[in-house]
Amino acid sequence: MLNLAPLLSASEQEQEAKVFITAFLKAALLGEDTYRQLFQRPWAGADWLPQDIVLSRYQDARVTLLHDFEGPAKSFTNIKGVTLEETGFTNASLESLKTREPDISQNNTVLRLAWDHPGATYTLNLPQGLSQGSTGVTFALAPADEQQPPADLAVELVDAAGRVAKLALGDAAALPVLLPAQLVKNKAAADLMGMNFPFERTAERFLQTEVLSFDQFEAEPGFEPEQLAALHFVFDRSTAGAVLLDEVGLVQ
Repeated sequence: MLNLAPLLSASEQEQEAKVFITAFLKAALLGEDTYRQLFQRPWAGADWLPQDIVLSRYQDARVTLLHDFEGPAKSFTNIKGVTLEETGFTNASLESLKTREPDISQNNTVLRLAWDHPGATYTLNLPQGLSQGSTGVTFALAPADEQQPPADLAVELVDAAGRVAKLALGDAAALPVLLPAQLVKNKAAADLMGMNFPFERTAERFLQTEVLSFDQFEAEPGFEPEQLAALHFVFDRSTAGAVLLDEVGLVQ
């Protein structure tokens, strides 16, 4: 009755555990930071992992959070002096991240951004000197709706002199997807057996952490990443869409 087909086999689960546990021990105990990339960019370990969707959430002490959307209002940021701008969105609102059962919360507040034409932009303006010592930016992202494909976007950095560095997310990372979730093979049969599984949603919303180093960006001559003035999320790669955004920060 349960839909077991999507489950990894025992050998695949063991292989995945070996890879991630080894990487964690190498990074945490031996200081081999190269292995952190597996948690920041799980697709980097595709040759070692079973062929499947792998999503990850990652944060360490080297991340300075700019906005995690857990404050009393949308404009409340984690760092004093960071201000926000929204242009071109049909919806830019806070919401509680739900599981596939719409009445159950993941106890996490995220920002829903929806647009119906290319170019909608969400901006964090940064106070002078905040990015000094930083090596990159990070944020968590997920598609907001099951009917829409993963949305690509451009991340733009602007320094204090107005020079720009730009990177399309899809050129640097695997775009986040919703996790399909069909727990039973047949709803009618499950109802007869009293198996009360939710069917209103067929996918799990799981945020994927994205970590982008400054050297991945295509920058104008003279661009100074340690003097960042603004961070833009520009949704210019699709005519319409909706995403969930969380945990925007700088990586030291």
